[in-house]
Amino acid sequence: MKKKTKNPLSRNRIRNVERVRLEGVVQQQADELKIKNGQLRTGAEKQIRSEEQIHICTKAMESTADGIFIIDAQKQDFPVIYANQSVQKMTGFAKREILGRNYFLLYRVDVDPRIVNEIK
Repeated sequence: MKKKTKNPLSRNRIRNVERVRLEGVVQQQADELKIKNGQLRTGAEKQIRSEEQIHICTKAMESTADGIFIIDAQKQDFPVIYANQSVQKMTGFAKREILGRNYFLLYRVDVDPRIVNEIK
């Protein structure tokens, strides 16, 4: 009985075909990574611009003489989630006494009616 001998040319051809296929897969993955990297970079740049805008708006709200407060109207007790320094001056409450508290507490009986009208 004779042993079968494998054709070395056939093996090389198979290896070359497999190598070309793998190179194509690697190239496709590299292209996809470039696209994803660009998307991440764009997202990071948008995040930075958004944070800058938030910082500018917050500075403007803090520095105005007008009282600004924000309530969470989606919660039943309408808690105050932001109050600038002017609100604190108008109401006489410290920030810690305002934040998280019911918006309508600012209308207590002992609160100056002029302040209530100004808030309204």
